[in-house]
Amino acid sequence: MDMKKTMESNGKVLGLALMCVTSILLLLLSIQVIFQLTVLLYPAFMSVKAVESMCRVTKKRWLAYWIIYSLIHMVEPLLSLFVWIIPFYHLAKYVFLLWCLAPVKQNGATISYGLLVKPAVKHYLEI
Repeated sequence: MDMKKTMESNGKVLGLALMCVTSILLLLLSIQVIFQLTVLLYPAFMSVKAVESMCRVTKKRWLAYWIIYSLIHMVEPLLSLFVWIIPFYHLAKYVFLLWCLAPVKQNGATISYGLLVKPAVKHYLEI
């Protein structure tokens, strides 16, 4: 009788633990999807608005974002082994991309473009 109660109790604890792990994994997956949609859909909408507007600064800002976004996604597969080793890489990438689309004058895209992209292509283009 006592052994049967212990097995039932162990089964309940195991079921509860399995439910908690599943819930955490679903939460983490949904957070990743939300981040991916945020760093893709909001800039896409703002880029369409920028194309329709006459403001050159706005167009330049969103073009810089897309250049940095593309650069990250082009380099990431080449460094996939290192990306896999770095803890919280994806979280850091999404935080960086959120900083890149921040509605401030000196956001991440503007700074990264000025420090990385512009000097690299300066020799090939007359800027």
